[in-house]
Formats: sequence, structure tokens, C-alpha cells
Amino acid sequence: MVQNHKRTEKVYKEKNLSLRTRKRVKRPSHTHTVQAGPAGPNEQWAMDFVSDALMGRRRIRILTIVDLWDRSSPALEVNMSLPGFRVVRVLEKLRLQGRLPQRIKVDNGPEFSGTALDAWAFEHSVQIVFTRPGKPTDNGHIESFNG
Repeated sequence: MVQNHKRTEKVYKEKNLSLRTRKRVKRPSHTHTVQAGPAGPNEQWAMDFVSDALMGRRRIRILTIVDLWDRSSPALEVNMSLPGFRVVRVLEKLRLQGRLPQRIKVDNGPEFSGTALDAWAFEHSVQIVFTRPGKPTDNGHIESFNG
């Protein structure tokens, strides 16, 4: 005897039985390539911002930079405002100290996607790697550092 799912569900309902339903497996529409981790120090850094409010309702921003090789922090910059040119100023200080990464992993914030950082990275042959929009887990190293 051949019957469809509606008849089966009707019989189960009449007998007060519970019907096990399968949940659909959500498959990704495309594959996400995971980049290999760094093989040495100063190969790949990650940058992000942390914000906090002071007692007088003034907001401070902290630029955090982490070397993904040894999880050290080459720089922390604290200020009320940290636009793109100030981010470049911090990176330039690190370059003058002899610390320059091959790649920097950042999110899509205006400080990182602006022309100041792009021009500095091009001038010093540093590759800027952007995370996918809305996916902070792509840059999980800096997110866990920021807590």
C-alpha cells in the first residue's frame, strides 16, 4: 500500500502517537576559505577598536593591535577620537621601531576602509585583509583579546 505523508500524519494523530520530524540541515551557499595562520612573528597582525564611557559621559576609544604569532600587543592607542590618519600614525611609529607586518586583518570600519590606511599599506607593501561584513568571528583573535 502506498500512502503520502498526510495520511501517515492523520493515522499518527488518530492513535495519539508522536511523529518524529527531521530538521532541515542548512547548507552554506558557498564555501568559506580559511586562511592559514602566521608562520612567524610580524607576519600577520589584527586590529580593532574598543570603546568605553567615562564618568562625565565622554567616550574613549582604544585601538588594539595584536600579533597573531605570539598574541603580543605591539601597541594600544587611547584617545577620544581615532580617525584613519591616527591609526596610520600608530602604525608608522611601529614601523620606525622596526615592527612591520606582512598582513593586517581588520573589520570594515571607516577607520580601516579609508584612504589613509590604504595609502600607507600600499606604500609599505602591507596587505590589508578585511573580514566579511557582519562576521566578527572572522577576526576572532582580536575579538577574544578585546574580551
